Amino acid sequence: MHNLHADSGMGIAGIDGRVLRGIRTREAIIAAMRELFLTSGREPTLKEITGCAAVSPRIVLKHYRDVGGLLVALLDHLRDEIVARYAAMRPGPSLDDRIAGFVALRLDLCERLAPLWLRAVQMDRHTSQMDRLVRRGYADLRNVAAHTFAEDLRSVSFALQRDLLDQLALHVDAYTWRYHRQICGRTPAETDALIRSSLRRLLT
Repeated sequence: MHNLHADSGMGIAGIDGRVLRGIRTREAIIAAMRELFLTSGREPTLKEITGCAAVSPRIVLKHYRDVGGLLVALLDHLRDEIVARYAAMRPGPSLDDRIAGFVALRLDLCERLAPLWLRAVQMDRHTSQMDRLVRRGYADLRNVAAHTFAEDLRSVSFALQRDLLDQLALHVDAYTWRYHRQICGRTPAETDALIRSSLRRLLT
């Protein structure tokens, strides 16, 4: 997904008009796909996507091979959002601060994005690109856990570090969030307290 703010030294005014229209069209198509996923709970049809984005089927297929390609683009867009939030995170001075910040970030992301992410990856249409994105998402989560708790993991063996990172990622995974929130019916505050307690036991 092209990010206008990521263009070094070049604002919107510096982009060729056709390129800018293409960027805005892709953003509109992705936004339509995202909205339809959340409202319908299923993979939208090409007709529904074009209607919501106010573009023709030809325009959608110009930018994306098919609805499956658009689905991969949506997951890629979601991953960009998540990675940007990870990059802005700063570990706290104490273990409790680090746990609180890490859990708060993950629960905020899960509350806003997990329903969309889970619906997308559970669609019948699975491709190698989608599988790679899912694996990269888990790798991103383990990496931010390693960065957040680097001080706490420094004194343990590599093998134990690996085990702890796997467990930390599992405790804040989207499926774990779904289990607590939707299956067990816990509130966000209850989920936050439960996961913080679990992470504290892991790390002390």
